[in-house]
Amino acid sequence: MVHQINSTTDSSVSSYTRNARTRNNASRTTEITRFAHPAEADIAAWLTSNGIRWQYEPTSFPLEVAEDGRLLQCFTPDFFLPDVETYIEMTTMRQALVTRKNQKFRRMRELYPETNVRLLYRRDVELIQRWYGAAGRVSAQLESTPRFGEATIARRTQECIDGLLEQKQGAPLVFSALPGGEAFADRLQMAYNATDSLQSRRKPVQVLVAGAIGTGLTTYNALRQAGPGAMVVTLIDRPGARLIDIPLVFSAFQVSAEWMVGCGLSGDMRPELRTAER
Repeated sequence: MVHQINSTTDSSVSSYTRNARTRNNASRTTEITRFAHPAEADIAAWLTSNGIRWQYEPTSFPLEVAEDGRLLQCFTPDFFLPDVETYIEMTTMRQALVTRKNQKFRRMRELYPETNVRLLYRRDVELIQRWYGAAGRVSAQLESTPRFGEATIARRTQECIDGLLEQKQGAPLVFSALPGGEAFADRLQMAYNATDSLQSRRKPVQVLVAGAIGTGLTTYNALRQAGPGAMVVTLIDRPGARLIDIPLVFSAFQVSAEWMVGCGLSGDMRPELRTAER
């Protein structure tokens, strides 16, 4: 049976301290925060819509300090996600103008290696704005030639089942579809029914099925709710877009920044996957 999972957010706050200058700013809604750039407001609204708690510019990391103690240079990431202890820094400048920010980013990584910080470039921000906004979905244009055909998808689906059965050595599998993963979960269930005929009294293993994983925010929430032992598989993986590390057991296809349409993704039920340009 395929179960539908709706993602929610745990209300607990992680304890997180470090040797840095921290501001008393714990904003969680866009109404009470004044952002330096409209794109920051869009990202904040997107985080809120996904149930991800955020703080705006809560911490400044000293990068260079004079002998008399004066702060000469610091780095202040735009967002902090307390539940996953991750900082996000955005840059909406043109690529040719981000050299100085890249230098500061690398310097911070050198001085604070224990701190998890991700850098979103202009293209990353634009992809999030276009895809997760209603206008982006309407304006999608598909390539005429399928990127992955139905036969290839069927083969990769069977490879996923074979790998899960080998890894779990006879434990029953229960597939739970994340939003957008319903069609892939149905394919996995049918392949599993045709492959596995053994009766087992072992504890079932929950397999969370995603249609596509980009930033990892939605999948992270679902995995946290599922509890220990749950595994994650996905039809499409965009590792370059990841903000939160997800322990994937299987990904049928890895792509870069492009978006895939078909196989139930975004409600498109065509059997093949096509590249969508926005």
